[in-house]
Amino acid sequence: MKERLRQFLQSILSPGPTPRWLRLLVYGGLVCGAFWYAIHASAHGRINNTNSEYNDQRVYLHYAISMADADFGYTPRMRMPLYPWLLSHAARPWLNDDLFSIGKTFNIILSMVGLVALYLCLRRWLGGWIGLCFTLMAAFQLYMLRAAYVQPELLLTTLVTVTWAWVIYTMHHPKWQNGVVAGLLLCLWFLTKASAQAALLLFLAMMGVKWLFAGRGQRMPYVVTSAVTLFCYLVPMTPYLYTSWKHFHDPFYNAQSKYYLWCEDVDDKHRVQKLNLDMNLDNLNKDPKPLPSRQTYMENHKGHVLRDMKERFFKGTAIMFKLAFMDYTPFYLLVGIFAAGAVWGTWRAWPQSIATLWEWKWECLYVLVLASAFVVLFGWFTPIKVGPRLIESVTLAPAFFFAAATHRFLKGQTETIGGIQVSMEKLFVVLFLLVWIPLTFLQAPADLTSGYFGG
Repeated sequence: MKERLRQFLQSILSPGPTPRWLRLLVYGGLVCGAFWYAIHASAHGRINNTNSEYNDQRVYLHYAISMADADFGYTPRMRMPLYPWLLSHAARPWLNDDLFSIGKTFNIILSMVGLVALYLCLRRWLGGWIGLCFTLMAAFQLYMLRAAYVQPELLLTTLVTVTWAWVIYTMHHPKWQNGVVAGLLLCLWFLTKASAQAALLLFLAMMGVKWLFAGRGQRMPYVVTSAVTLFCYLVPMTPYLYTSWKHFHDPFYNAQSKYYLWCEDVDDKHRVQKLNLDMNLDNLNKDPKPLPSRQTYMENHKGHVLRDMKERFFKGTAIMFKLAFMDYTPFYLLVGIFAAGAVWGTWRAWPQSIATLWEWKWECLYVLVLASAFVVLFGWFTPIKVGPRLIESVTLAPAFFFAAATHRFLKGQTETIGGIQVSMEKLFVVLFLLVWIPLTFLQAPADLTSGYFGG
């Protein structure tokens, strides 16, 4: 019996190729898991998400119908058009049916497509097994909980994670071909949420820094790649930018960033929303009070603006992370396991890890600065009743970098345990799955039954 157990563990944990029976078992498990995912997400949508008025869902349905009626023409300048455009194609054949149910089903299917895209796009940096663990965590601790809501955040999460990874790769390997992909991905991100502008501007700034420190004769790739990225970012959205300029005299006009960002409270936000400044500027001067802006915020807080800004940010950030940790506790626990795996791998391969971190220092700085910028931005928004779904849309990206570090530093590391040569990467996968399995099959159904994840 001991010998059979030893042979079984050796077949799973040894650094050699994975047995065929185990691969077939995994494929079968993934098929069953996909059905389990779809069934539970659909049930959650029927039981817990019954009112389209909550959390912008009706708004996205209305935008989708309006786009279909207008032959996919002009759209409002607050919520970005890619998600309503996709939804409009799904909803158009059933305009007389229950559109809310159609929208929820569409989003569940879109979430599953996004998960497949995550695995296929990120496997080159995560490897097969850790890439699978990362995708399983995203699927059952984040996507499944949010799949049955007519909102763009899961599409955004997929695009943000893949784009962030590719932008980092492009910074480290500046080639025009990589710039083409980076620009198109950033364009898709922007057309889903305008936060892509921060990622692009910081990318161009960091490429400029790398250009400054590059040796003679090595600077041109940074110039060419930056130009190609910017070109491929702007050109596909030219019709959108032209329409914005035509109606609002600003190609990047967005009511959210221009006005709502500076609202004092929820009542102030509702006051501005009634002016419909995302549709046109006809009501721009119809409110007796000045519209929110950076200038009016500074005037209202004259003499103590820095103190008030700091208080608002810290209050909003505390609320944002508290709500996020309460709603997605298992997800953050698993992200912590990937972070621990990155630390473990760094410690085991200390000379290699130090050399790698130094080699990728500018890319690491990019990740830290962009993540901090999103925390500041979303923390600032939270006091005007914006739930944790904003921060959840970008949290998977830092988790990816933890997983990538785990794979890079544990790959090829072995240890002899009980007479078995054990791959440290496979051992990490087994330990991760021992935590993931009960969180998924015991905790996730309970969360889906009692929770609401559209906030």
